[in-house]
Amino acid sequence: MRGIDFYARRLDGWVVCKPLGIGGQGSVYHACSRQDSKLKVAVKILWKNKKTSNSDTAIENFIREASIGRSFGVHPHLMQVHGYGYMEDGAFMITQFVEGIPFYDMLASYPHGLPPEYAFIMRLM
Repeated sequence: MRGIDFYARRLDGWVVCKPLGIGGQGSVYHACSRQDSKLKVAVKILWKNKKTSNSDTAIENFIREASIGRSFGVHPHLMQVHGYGYMEDGAFMITQFVEGIPFYDMLASYPHGLPPEYAFIMRLM
C-alpha cells in the first residue's frame, strides 16, 4: 500500500479503500468499518524511511500523537482517533473522516492570495 502502488487491504478492523493523498513521509487513505459500512474514516500511514536515522523517532512521535488524540475521545474541536498501531513498514492512525476541499484546491480558488483570516489559520498549522 506504499505510494501509488495501492491495493485494498484490511487494517485493524477497517477496509482501506482508496488513496486520498500522498506525501514525502506518509499517505492518507479512505477506509470503511467492517462492522458498519456507513462509518468512514481516514487512515494516515507514516512509512519508515530507511534513508534517515530518525525514522524510529518519527514513528514513536506519530504513535504518541495518536495515543494522545485517542485519549480525548469525542471532542468538538479535535478529530476523533479511532485507533492506531504499528505496521511492518511504518505506523498507522485511524481518524474521523472530515469532508473538505484539498488545500491546493483552496489556494487555487484565491488567485490573488488567501484572505487574511485564512492566512492566519494556515500559519498556525
